[in-house]
Amino acid sequence: MIKPFADFETLMNTEQTEKLPKGAYILRIMKTELVQGDGLTSDRIVLYFDIAEGQYMNFFKKQYDSNTFDNKKWRGKYVLWLPDNSSSEMNMRNKRRFTAVIKAFQRSNAGYKWNWDETTLSGKLIGGIFRTEHNEFDGKEVSYTAIAWLTDVTTVRSGNYTLPEDKDVRKPTHEGFVTVDVPDEIPFEFN
Repeated sequence: MIKPFADFETLMNTEQTEKLPKGAYILRIMKTELVQGDGLTSDRIVLYFDIAEGQYMNFFKKQYDSNTFDNKKWRGKYVLWLPDNSSSEMNMRNKRRFTAVIKAFQRSNAGYKWNWDETTLSGKLIGGIFRTEHNEFDGKEVSYTAIAWLTDVTTVRSGNYTLPEDKDVRKPTHEGFVTVDVPDEIPFEFN
């Protein structure tokens, strides 16, 4: 006779959750969180959202509520990295993305004007474009839907967007590399 594992009863009472198809959705920001950088990463705003309209309305709340595990997490979130004043390529990309997201919020919410207070984004609408991502967990290939970028709600409602290609987010392996014997002395000089 085999021994039951710890979460068996919990899993037996858990319904299979519906998978969100890749596509474009109108989102409502439920909460914002300013996360301070730790020296290795920069400051960022985490936007917690849910789908605000249509067939998949409240998708992430339903998913959260149906999860019976102790370590459940809200899955609808977008990380907006805050740029600083450096001129690095990464920071310039963050500036463009940050500006595009703020423009999308202003276009999506009549009368809204960004005032550098991230909490004013709570309750606001914005468009979200989602793609399928492929990954590997515990040696098994998995696919899931993840937010690719934010846009204004008019773009989503008009259908004037292109869905992104699926993305493979697996960490690269080092297969194909070979060990090479390296001599103790390099046969040339550095200048």
